[in-house]
Amino acid sequence: MSKVEERNPHGYYVRVSEDALVQLVLAGLEAYCVDHAHDGRRRSGVETYGTLWGHQVHVGKNGPTVYCISQVGIDTSAERARDSVHPSSEALTLKREIMASLWPHYEFLGDVHTHPYGHVSKVSSVERGFSDVDIRDITHNSGYWDDLGYRVGMVLSIAWLKRAVPDPKVEFLDDGSLRITLKNVRMWLKAYVAYSVGRTPPELAVTGEWVVIDCPGLTGLSLHYGPMGKVATGRKRSYVPADRGR
Repeated sequence: MSKVEERNPHGYYVRVSEDALVQLVLAGLEAYCVDHAHDGRRRSGVETYGTLWGHQVHVGKNGPTVYCISQVGIDTSAERARDSVHPSSEALTLKREIMASLWPHYEFLGDVHTHPYGHVSKVSSVERGFSDVDIRDITHNSGYWDDLGYRVGMVLSIAWLKRAVPDPKVEFLDDGSLRITLKNVRMWLKAYVAYSVGRTPPELAVTGEWVVIDCPGLTGLSLHYGPMGKVATGRKRSYVPADRGR
């Protein structure tokens, strides 16, 4: 049975844990700044690729779907270039079997890759997200990704600034995008969701709409996934559920 469900009309949250964020930022900056071997040469500013591991939660009967990203597994075998990255299907097979054997509470949710750029002024809003090639890789190989349960895609775009800022700065650009500035490096993290639009044969669609990114390690506890009650503060304190409170 397919793991990829039809579109949830109530939307999606992609919740990125601090551990996953650390893994992603370290790998992204390493690929951006440190020389990597490619075609017999060494070069920096290359893309990198990783798989996303975690679990899926439905909030109530008529609530959003939450994809909880707990771990990022960077593919050391991926072929990296400055404008592309090609992962190995063998690496994903290995990781899925190891995770299922030793850490079955983490399931494969999708993948993430980076887009390295030069100066920040050269980066358009379109380039900070999935390219047409990124989307086609999923939709044109729907059977493969549907069988694996591909539900979440993320892209981390990286560029440099002429002037460094003294302190880290985090901003929401929209519901599904975060902008992170660290000294003279700026990063954009954007989330996408894949959902089923056909079963025979399997067909997936990819969207950045109806998607909210949540990264408590950067923004704190800033989002509500559902209603929450309150504590009554009269002579006797008690918890009042949301459906009984005002």
